[in-house]
Amino acid sequence: MLRSARLYASGQALTSARVTAFDVELFAIARLKGMRIVMVPVKWTYGEQSKVNPAADSFHNLRDVLTVVVNAKLGRYRTT
Repeated sequence: MLRSARLYASGQALTSARVTAFDVELFAIARLKGMRIVMVPVKWTYGEQSKVNPAADSFHNLRDVLTVVVNAKLGRYRTT
């Protein structure tokens, strides 16, 4: 049995646009559950009105990814 996602589980609200690693955490949990992950091509277009801050969002995303790695290595997604 696996626990649910832990990033932002405390209920903290994101008050502005921000890049997070919630998808990385979901992929990690899926992998731990033995699910198969496949790549699917996606057509992406740049939005001129993007609110992404490359420096700050890269830092936050890296921190979130490292948190997922540490949580997985410490078994925090496992209940048994």
